[in-house]
Amino acid sequence: MAILDVTLETMPDIEDPDLHDGDQMVGLAPLVRVLRHPETLFGAPSERVPDSCGQSVDWSMAPGNIRRCLTHWGTSCTDVLFHLVLAAEVLRDHGVKICQGHPGVSFIWAEETMSVQIVLGIDATAKQAVDLTRELDRRAIAMELPYAGFTCCFLEGEGGDDEEDASFEPELSQPTSVTKEQAA
Repeated sequence: MAILDVTLETMPDIEDPDLHDGDQMVGLAPLVRVLRHPETLFGAPSERVPDSCGQSVDWSMAPGNIRRCLTHWGTSCTDVLFHLVLAAEVLRDHGVKICQGHPGVSFIWAEETMSVQIVLGIDATAKQAVDLTRELDRRAIAMELPYAGFTCCFLEGEGGDDEEDASFEPELSQPTSVTKEQAA
């Protein structure tokens, strides 16, 4: 059984989002569920709130926008979900919690492209957030995971200071527990 399947099966029972008939796509409901309730994947949040990452998400429109972006690039919802599983693993490996609330989800519509941007507020400094995002990217690249049509990154929580935390030393090695074969 794949790590992603186990993760999705062990999530608390939260009602699937209402999807419009045209928004059906394999894995879309679980993806929207994780974005709306990130604690189901990332664990209990800290007391901090995320820095502003844009406008609030219109959840009645988000599933259709996600489907359009991912379909345009031929990327599956499972690819995005697996990146979020990796993001949760990176944070757990470093003892970092997400901030309260929803991740920032924005849609970039340009002349020749479209993309979903997922920004997770974390209880960390700006430098730590950048370092952890780089580690997430390295792990995903090492596993040759598809990433066309979306980005996932970390952002410091509100009120975070930019001073370096000497106790934070990111380990920039290969993934610690999830392999591409396990994800299949």
